[in-house]
Amino acid sequence: MPRGEQAVVSGPSPGRLRWALPIAVLVLLTSCTGGTTGETTASTLPSVSGTVEPATPAPIVPSSSTSSTRPPSSSTPGSEPTSPEPAVALCPGSGTTTRTNVAYSRMEGVDPNLLSLDVYGPDLAPGCPPPPVMIYIHGGGWAVGDKSQGVGDKIDWFNSRGWVFVSVNYRLTPEEPSDDPDRVMYPDHNEDVAAAIAFAARSAEGFGADSGRLFLMGHSAGATIAASVATDPRYLAAHDMSPADLTCVVLLDTAGYDVTAQMELGVNPDMWRNAFGDDPEVWADASAVNHVVPGAELPGFLVVTRGNDLRVARSRDFVDLLTGAGYRAELLDAGDLDHAGVNAAVGRPDDDVVTPAIDTFLSECLAPSE
Repeated sequence: MPRGEQAVVSGPSPGRLRWALPIAVLVLLTSCTGGTTGETTASTLPSVSGTVEPATPAPIVPSSSTSSTRPPSSSTPGSEPTSPEPAVALCPGSGTTTRTNVAYSRMEGVDPNLLSLDVYGPDLAPGCPPPPVMIYIHGGGWAVGDKSQGVGDKIDWFNSRGWVFVSVNYRLTPEEPSDDPDRVMYPDHNEDVAAAIAFAARSAEGFGADSGRLFLMGHSAGATIAASVATDPRYLAAHDMSPADLTCVVLLDTAGYDVTAQMELGVNPDMWRNAFGDDPEVWADASAVNHVVPGAELPGFLVVTRGNDLRVARSRDFVDLLTGAGYRAELLDAGDLDHAGVNAAVGRPDDDVVTPAIDTFLSECLAPSE
């Protein structure tokens, strides 16, 4: 497949939500290289440190002004917006209303910022229907990063097209390699994101959004988290939800679909062992490839990849696994973009590779089911 081209792999159309609940989005700033299919998954999640108390969904009622805390865009100075028009008619937003540091959960001894999310809502004309919600998960090797980083163009793009954009934080693994068995590690990140998705679903009406049109997007480590939460039902089941409550998922350049293969490959071993430990059973349990089974009612997937042939092949294998099980999945090779560039391109006015593909994919996801 030529670089910069999108392969549409046949499969069922993305299913409509049955009862309205969302999943969070992921993004990672550190490069990851992927692997092959791992072993059978363990039947239970590893134990989680601490006691999580879900936050009560406080009303998130936007004010009429745009917050000064809004992250900056990265548009090229003097460039004219060239993003494609959405194929599905939504009420365009005329501005952005911001609510930052909204607590989605509480845990003793944990920085509240790590268990919070930011909501960026479009300013819509009276009478417009509730907009869909995109939940974004940042990357950073499970150890660094923040919900406020690298989202300026994404906010502009989604809000101008009538979407609510939600960016979430989650607990982070220590940056320095650690053998502490009580450190933040898998499955803590995934469980936090699932809690954030559930909170956004319960709170959607409060910020004027449609809880029946929930989408997830993640980059790098965030994409690994997103892939797991969208395929392994245990995370959302803890909140009386399932992956079927997501409309579609966008995965931006991760090789972490098979953690077992990644660990065996030996690239960035300290980062991966810090996040997933040394137990091969845990690696298998953390691998999204081991949770794709027929008949599970998964959302549709757009998998964006780039880099060397092995890395691209890992993403293609995941897409083939999804379509082989009867789900819709598409592969986009982003060509010459680097790892950070794939994420930065989303919503950027001069991007002609990633943003148009996401626009088309999301429009198809929003189209009425046949």
